[in-house]
Amino acid sequence: MKVFYAMTLYNLKGYSKAMEILLFSIAQTSSDRNIKNIKKLLNSMPIN
Repeated sequence: MKVFYAMTLYNLKGYSKAMEILLFSIAQTSSDRNIKNIKKLLNSMPIN
């Protein structure tokens, strides 16, 4: 559901928030080794 919300935000020119939602969704759900390596970085970023 978050992905569709992000797509809507992007279409409404809410680019930054849309990308934030997508990046955090990927970090939380991916099993990819490379994504897991940067998950800590993404989780330490402030959320606006």
